[in-house]
Amino acid sequence: MSEQFSFSQITLAELFSQVAYSRSLRNADRQGLIAARMTGMLSEDDNTLIDRLLYGVRRGWLKVEG
Repeated sequence: MSEQFSFSQITLAELFSQVAYSRSLRNADRQGLIAARMTGMLSEDDNTLIDRLLYGVRRGWLKVEG
């Protein structure tokens, strides 16, 4: 069973902290972040955190785990 990212289960700040510590991001979380971005209902701070996480993935600083 695949786990889905849910803002009710974990805040973006907590996710950011976990990813910064482990240097890895689950694929389901990455997909959830992209979907959340598309809603357009996030605060500027939330968008900044998502930008930083996705930038880290693109640059290879964070690995994406299945």
